[in-house]
Amino acid sequence: MKLIPALALSVVFGSLGSLPCQETLSAPDTTQKSALNSKVIRTWRPATYRGLEVGRSTRAKLLKVFGKPKRKDFPDEQSDGKKVREIWYVYDDIGEFPGEFVVAIDRRTEQIRSMVLYPENLSVQTAIKRFGSTYLETKYEFCPGFEDADAAPVFESSHGNALYIEYRERGLALFIGDGDTVNDVRYLANPIGFRSKAGCDDAQKKYKARNSRRK
Repeated sequence: MKLIPALALSVVFGSLGSLPCQETLSAPDTTQKSALNSKVIRTWRPATYRGLEVGRSTRAKLLKVFGKPKRKDFPDEQSDGKKVREIWYVYDDIGEFPGEFVVAIDRRTEQIRSMVLYPENLSVQTAIKRFGSTYLETKYEFCPGFEDADAAPVFESSHGNALYIEYRERGLALFIGDGDTVNDVRYLANPIGFRSKAGCDDAQKKYKARNSRRK
């Protein structure tokens, strides 16, 4: 099962934004905590990278800043012929570290929904040196009721096995994998997941409603 950030529920429900996701990996056995810095900010703000603001900047500005991508992917194209909701513009080595950089564009509005860097051999220590010490470490757990789904939303939980280092005031989330490595760096407009399990209720209702319409 794949992890869906709270802003990315359209992968399942067709309502909000979406972003590239990877399979979740077992994270180090740590609990939710912040870095030892009283200045850490818990309020999420939209990410901006090289003048591109997630949720606001458009495809035209993306092409002006980064140029033509090496390829375009259509991640949620359906076999039933429905139009895709997103187009992913894929670039090489334009991120803050070497690696593939994927920009998700809303097909209807042409706004940037998310940007994700898949770095090559990036350690957590190196990433923190670059991004700073004012971060939160947050674990996430899958919402219940999505066992048959290909992807699922998540909520903050000390029992979760998906660990993120978050710079919420900058809209950045680093997905931490095994071996103290960073799997990806996400530039987002909204939080990774719900603040608590209670936030899963509406997501479950939308998921069930959508499945009912398909039957």
